[in-house]
Amino acid sequence: MGNSTFWILIFAFCIAGYFFDKLLRKKLNMPKSVFGGYKHVNSLHVKLEIVLFIIYLIASFIYIYKFENANIGYAIMTYLGVTWILRSWMEWKYDRESKEYIFSIIGLVSFIVMFLILFYIVPPTA
Repeated sequence: MGNSTFWILIFAFCIAGYFFDKLLRKKLNMPKSVFGGYKHVNSLHVKLEIVLFIIYLIASFIYIYKFENANIGYAIMTYLGVTWILRSWMEWKYDRESKEYIFSIIGLVSFIVMFLILFYIVPPTA
């Protein structure tokens, strides 16, 4: 499959995610999500994300240096997945009454499914 199929699938996932978010928020009687920035739960959450980002940068440089044919996409996807897991856990642990952790977990599962489909079923062509 070509490059256009790759982008069509990404676009379809984004549209489906948007409507699923609206439907689930209406069903759970939650306020609309603000498009844009993410509000961290507490200062520990911010510090952990900064540490994760620093680890990601160092690991990415080592990965690129060690392997000539390194696909940096895997490092980026790993970082995003670990960050999503951290956000889900922090929201569940410290802000359970807002139910935002439900959306983070659903987003994480969707991200994993999209990653598997895009990189293993429809690999991007060079």
